[in-house]
Amino acid sequence: MATSDLATSGGFERGRYFSRAWSLLTREKGWWKPVAVCAAADLVPVAGPLGVLGYKLEWARLVAWGADVSPKRHGVRVGSCISSGWRGFLVLLVWGLVMSVIGGVCGALPLIGGLLSTLWTICCLYLGMVVSVATLRATIYQKAGAGFSWKNLVELGRRDPSGLLGILGWEMLCYLVIALVGGIVLSVTALGAAPRIISLASELGYYNSGLYGYGYGYGGSEYYVTQLAMELFFYFIAAFGPTLIVLGLIALVLRNGISMVVYAALGLWIRQFDVANWGRSEEPLPSTAFAGEKVTDAAPPVAPATVADAPAEAPVRPAEPVAPAAEPAAPVAEPEPAAVEPVAPAASEEPAASEPEYAPDGSEVIGVEPIAKAAPEQNEPAGEGPADEESDAPAQE
Repeated sequence: MATSDLATSGGFERGRYFSRAWSLLTREKGWWKPVAVCAAADLVPVAGPLGVLGYKLEWARLVAWGADVSPKRHGVRVGSCISSGWRGFLVLLVWGLVMSVIGGVCGALPLIGGLLSTLWTICCLYLGMVVSVATLRATIYQKAGAGFSWKNLVELGRRDPSGLLGILGWEMLCYLVIALVGGIVLSVTALGAAPRIISLASELGYYNSGLYGYGYGYGGSEYYVTQLAMELFFYFIAAFGPTLIVLGLIALVLRNGISMVVYAALGLWIRQFDVANWGRSEEPLPSTAFAGEKVTDAAPPVAPATVADAPAEAPVRPAEPVAPAAEPAAPVAEPEPAAVEPVAPAASEEPAASEPEYAPDGSEVIGVEPIAKAAPEQNEPAGEGPADEESDAPAQE
């Protein structure tokens, strides 16, 4: 299978996880709408962040099973998103506490505590990606305990560390660019507000230092110092508040977009481990999983299954993504009927109107309809002679 085909056929392709996840996110028109909805839902207390995290995990779960589907098509319900988000939050919380405790112990050691703390902080960057994989495992198994199987996590992390490091590198680069742009915007805002801020701060420092003296008129009183402090405070809010709000909202949207790409990239990365053949959550990876050089195709999603239908401790196969509805075919224009020229009516075969006929007794015959020609023996009345035939001749013409 060609490399270009693997990216869209449910197969596994090593490398380029982040860029391929970006392609999955942006493959349809209106791709920004799920990102904006997730950013808005993040503002809802408690349920919002849980639902957003679960939405990303459920999409990554589909991608891990081999479905190349955009987030608009995976069709997960709100309740399922909140449940998956709660499982993911528990995994993140527990592993975060463990990493914090280890970091605190390293920092408390004498002599080498500072060095060990710095090294541990650097290691936590990579371990953070492994913890994200743990949340995805908990979503695949639909069970929080699957995210705490540290032996499987270590095995996953050491099988393809370069792939995780690549995803981590792109994520850090994106956040670095966002921080750089935000810093430039804040610097421009600060340059515009700096003269007034410096003037108020200098005046406040001068009067507050006591050099001017409290007994010298109204200007040296405590009231004037408080007024200067309030003016400086509100000017600072007026100068930086709108900029900070706009930057915060933009950063919230961008953070959700980057997070969605990262989880989809982890789903693409985990395809190599043959999710369809995973056993219990604590069992090692199957022998068909990627071992360093082998590239295999992941099993595509099959018939939907629920948690109750799946074997105990087995990964739960997600439902097939809803295919987009086919657009109705354009109506085929029917050919217009050819113009038919009017045909002149044929000349009537009935005899033209003529003078009225009279019976032998001299009376007029009225309402006699023309009779079609028939065989001579049928039209000849019985018992009449040749003279009758001559009298019938005009009626037959």
